[in-house]
This record gives sequence, structure tokens and C-alpha cells, in this order.
Amino acid sequence: MIEINDTIAAISSGLVPSAIGVIRISGPRSISILNELIPESRGVAPRVVRSGWVRRKEKNDNEEEKIDYVLYFYFKAPNSYTGEDMVELHGHGGKRNMERLLEVVLEKGARLAKPGEFTMRGFLKGKIDLPRAEAVMSVVCAKSERALRAAQAQLGGVLTKEVEEIRDIIVSQIARLEAGIDFPDDVEGLDLEREKLEEAEKRLETMIGKWKKSKFLSGGLKVVLSGRPNAGKSSLFNAFLGKNRALVDSEPGTTRDFIEAEMEIGGNLITFIDTAGIREGGSKVEAMGIKASWEVLKSADVVLFLIDENEIEYGQFLQIEKVSEGAVFLPLLSKSDLGWKPSTKLEKILEGKRVIRVSVVTGEGLKELEGMLVEFAGGGLSLDEPLLLNLRHFKCVEKALEGVRKAMALKDEGYGEEIVVSSLKESALSMDEITGRCTSVDYLEEIFSKFCIGK
Repeated sequence: MIEINDTIAAISSGLVPSAIGVIRISGPRSISILNELIPESRGVAPRVVRSGWVRRKEKNDNEEEKIDYVLYFYFKAPNSYTGEDMVELHGHGGKRNMERLLEVVLEKGARLAKPGEFTMRGFLKGKIDLPRAEAVMSVVCAKSERALRAAQAQLGGVLTKEVEEIRDIIVSQIARLEAGIDFPDDVEGLDLEREKLEEAEKRLETMIGKWKKSKFLSGGLKVVLSGRPNAGKSSLFNAFLGKNRALVDSEPGTTRDFIEAEMEIGGNLITFIDTAGIREGGSKVEAMGIKASWEVLKSADVVLFLIDENEIEYGQFLQIEKVSEGAVFLPLLSKSDLGWKPSTKLEKILEGKRVIRVSVVTGEGLKELEGMLVEFAGGGLSLDEPLLLNLRHFKCVEKALEGVRKAMALKDEGYGEEIVVSSLKESALSMDEITGRCTSVDYLEEIFSKFCIGK
């Protein structure tokens, strides 16, 4: 249940030791709480920064306890982030001091804000649309340069603008058809403008076509290194990281569990996972590591399958390829510096597949491989264009495209305007779900619950 009449408060700056920490207060009692905590704040104009002691009176006498010396200011509704009266206290950073400041604010009648509640109030007050609201969290959580830039573009409204323009095209066609239904004598000959719907279809297809890469901008690319023991997985893993993170030894079975590390390459987040070499036998602990390797393969975005001079059995190759179905599967001929050549049997297994020869000793193939991973991760996408950065947006656009295509097909098949309009309305509704025009309360709470407290 959304509660919009309460006054809420939270720490907005995190709890790490820092020079400054921020307490945010929003709601009808924000300014009165400020006046009670800092009496000299009475009469101060909005957006004017002042300093003073936050004080708390002891319960048993009239003595005051000085809590912290802070900077303070307030925004008068509707000219604030939330659209409500809003106060910020900038005190000395650090976990205990921030918790103490928040405690005295809550004592004055505010309640602790829920995750994302400040941003949700801004959305409900019309200060921000839903894609921009979601972009706030994407900016905060960005783990790479390109993820940050993509989130900032969405925060700037690039996705909202595209969605609204496509929606306007669809709605204009709904209006034409409905005018023909309601006023047939007045608007004779008014019909569907097919070229307009084809434009909407093309723009929706463009966003969907880029989803395969754009989704990795925010979540990152998950790259799993797989293969038999001693195929060079850990050496390649260390080469990507630029340091010895995984143990490397000639004895098979050195890696007994998967090791994970994040890297930013070309501004893109890539997570590399080194897995236990897959083989039969070995110790009980190694067998547990191999079992974990199979599970990791199921969630991979890219599988780098390393093959050395000992090659690979066809059945095992097919099994690994099948388990990692849905991922980009890229065979690597490892240890190319040794000069080994694939056997006729191996060449037959790899027939029709793109294969790269690599060596961590000479560096052969590493730049090519790195470039491919950057491309898979969305490196070729322009961040100034509308991109889908989360699954919710993708599903909505997918539904909208389905509605547009269905409407054109129904029209071609000779169905009446009422049936065609029904399909177009489904499409427009899907676009409205992106911007939040018609989003249910429960759905909003689900979206904003993923935010951190204080945002």
C-alpha cells in the first residue's frame, strides 16, 4: 500500500566513513521538523543554505543535547525532487553519526522511508516519468563507464522521448479509425495510414534488435572459461585480469571451484569465471567443482571453450555446447605458442565454427578475443540513442510490436475497424506501461522496492 501523506526520512548518502553524510526528509511535516531540530531555521527562505546545531532536548529536564553541527536547507513544494516539502541535513559522515541524526528526525514524527520511496513520490507527483525514475537507480548502481552513460541518457529522457513518439503514431491511427466508426458520414474515406504504422513497427524493431547487446550495458557480460583440465583456462583468466588470481600448475585438477572476477574493458563490465576442468574421475572435491562448472555454464552469456594439444572428445564437446545453449559459444585453440596443429578429427568437430588461436605467452589472439567480448557486451552501441536497459522495458516493447503487427495483419485480412482498433489499443497500452501512465500500484511498489533506501 502506497502511503503519500506521511513524512518520511532516510540516510541518502550511505553509511561509509566520509566527510559529509546526508539525511533527506520529505512530506508535510518536513519544515516543522527542521524548525524543531534547529530553532534558528525558522523564517529561512527556501533553497538557502545555512548551518547550525541539531539539538535534542533531554526527556527529564530542559537541557539540550547537541547532536551534530550541520548544513541545512529546504525546498518548498512543488519545487523539489519529490514534489513535496523536502529538507536535507548535511552532517558529518560515518555510520554512527548518521544513524544518530536519523534517530532524532524520526523522534520528531517522521517514519523511515521505504526503498525508492523518495523517487516514487516524485513520480506520483509528476516530477519524473517511470523510465527516468528507474534510471536514477541505474546511475547509482552503474559498474562501468558505458553503463553510467547509458543510464544518464535514459535519465535525460532519450527513451521516454522515443516511446512517446511511437505511442503518438499508434494513438493517431486509433483516432482515425474510431472517427470513422463514430462519425461515418462526416469522415468518409478516413482510413489507416499504413506507412505510419510501418514507421512505428520499424522503430520498435530497432530497439528490440539492440536488446541482445543493450541488456549487457547495465548487467554486464558473463564470460565462462571452460574445457578439460590443463587446457589453459586459469592462465587465460589471469591474463585478462593482468594478475595471478587463479592458481596455475601442470597437475590436472588445480582449479576445484569456479573463481569469478569483474573487469571493465573498453568501458564495458565483463565478469570472467574460471571453472574446474571437466573430466571423469578425480577426487571428491574436484568432482564437486566440476558439478559447479556445469551449473555456471547454464547461466553464461559467452562460453570460451579452451582446447589444447590433448584435444577433446566429440561427445564431451557436444555436451558442453548443449548445456551452454543460448550463450555465444567460442572455441579457442589454446597454447598456440607450442605450435600444435588440430587433428583431422578435431577439425571435423570444429567445422563451421569460428575458432581463435590464443597464447598467453606470445599474446596471439588476445586482442582479437578482447575486441569480440567488448562487441558482445554492447561496445558498438551508440549510447545517445534509445536503448532498452531492463527486461521490463523489453517486454513492453515486444508486446507493443506484436500489437502493431497484428493490427496491420487484421486490416489486410479484411477485419473491421473495431477489431483493428482493439489490437492498436493493446499496443498503446504497452507503451504506457513503460512511461507509467497506466501502471498499477502493486507494480509500482515492485519496481521501486528494488531501489536503495534514501533514493
